[in-house]
Amino acid sequence: MRLICAAFVCCFPLLAQDVTFQFKPLQPGDARVKSTINTVSIDVKVMRGTTAVNSQATEEEDTKEKSETILAVKDGEVTALKVAYWINKSSAKRPGDEKPAERIEPVSGKSYKVEQHNGTILVTDELGGAVPDAEKDFVSRDYSQMIRPSPFGKIFSGKTFTLGQKVELPPDAMKEFFGRQKLLPGAEPQFDLTLKELRQSGGYPCAVLAGSIRIAAPEDKISNRPAASFELIGEILVGVENCWPVHVALEGPLKISGTQGDGAAAIKIEGSGKVSIKGGFRKL
Repeated sequence: MRLICAAFVCCFPLLAQDVTFQFKPLQPGDARVKSTINTVSIDVKVMRGTTAVNSQATEEEDTKEKSETILAVKDGEVTALKVAYWINKSSAKRPGDEKPAERIEPVSGKSYKVEQHNGTILVTDELGGAVPDAEKDFVSRDYSQMIRPSPFGKIFSGKTFTLGQKVELPPDAMKEFFGRQKLLPGAEPQFDLTLKELRQSGGYPCAVLAGSIRIAAPEDKISNRPAASFELIGEILVGVENCWPVHVALEGPLKISGTQGDGAAAIKIEGSGKVSIKGGFRKL
């Protein structure tokens, strides 16, 4: 028991009260695995007046796992890396489907070298050879800005927080984080997060931010997009040494509502369901 306690204190010397975050830039040779599983399930009803026009239940899931090995860094920014896409697939189950329809991206199971030269992203195979256009386009989009800075870097780097303290996250940081998840364009996030404890995850010492995040996007009649909102409850583990979202586990209810058309032809859309976001980084 004493050995366990001693090891824990060694990993987290500020465990008693305070946590000071540092930002350690990625260096050549650094390697990590990034994984995400995003799931959305929703039941939608379409009404015209008091008459049900249509109803549909869907469940969609995106699963991604890849490894990144940093090959070159210039002025603190990654300029070359190797990426291996272990899994990259999506599935959707709709009424009448016996099982989900699955789509596997052409990059799954393949590795690439990605370089940035004068703002241009170059994608080749591991030996520098050409790759099919579909694969090149996919990887180029995935690394349109190479490895972007952590959305939490400016907030936490060099700052000290106390366990139990409410953590203020600027909306822009959360927009960037959830923007990467491609959820609710135009959403305005609100959060209630507390620095709960310290924990190891994926080989990194992390600070646990626990609580809820509420996100709402207004109805957009021009694009026929209904209003949508969800409240995610769970944890975000931020690396104490790198300010990266090392582990994310959030889930909660989803609601949508909106109206399309005018007068007697107008239809009302109502839906409810669940959103789940899980993923993060671990050392390779």
